[in-house]
Amino acid sequence: GSYTLTGVITDYNFNASYGDANVTIVIEGFDDKPMYCYQLKGDDVAKIKVGDTITVTGTTKKYNGTVEFDRPSLDAYEAAPLPDITDYVSSTIAEVRAAEAGALVKITGVVARITYANGMVPSGFMLVSGADSIYVYGAIASQVAIGNTVEVAGAKTYWVLETEQSNANKFGYKGC
Repeated sequence: GSYTLTGVITDYNFNASYGDANVTIVIEGFDDKPMYCYQLKGDDVAKIKVGDTITVTGTTKKYNGTVEFDRPSLDAYEAAPLPDITDYVSSTIAEVRAAEAGALVKITGVVARITYANGMVPSGFMLVSGADSIYVYGAIASQVAIGNTVEVAGAKTYWVLETEQSNANKFGYKGC
């Protein structure tokens, strides 16, 4: 049968290529066990994030001995409060590029280009400040437009295409 559950997102991976997400939620009162949602679909799936409360409906299946939702729909979500960014350091793009992975940074720039995945789903954007630029990946791309001046706060990460991860590891490449 079909089930409807509400829980808090503890892990979120947006798949811009397909416009869906793989999400883990914890359902309060349901032994507080995590429930994996495979290929979550819905109009707002690109907007949700870790900490948000979501309601999903779908069928379940067993995968490797664990029950999970199989391609459920996102019925509703309640956004978690924005994080306190007082510990984030205002930086230039060049400083962010030189920072260690995990550094909490804030940068300001102009949106120069939006990138799209399959189905014309915004997947990220190029942020430009002076002669420097940096790629910002994620659902926030659906909330900006070319020419917008934005401030972005986050933890610096390196990115490697999933299909190239093994070669990156083999040769010690940390990503861009």
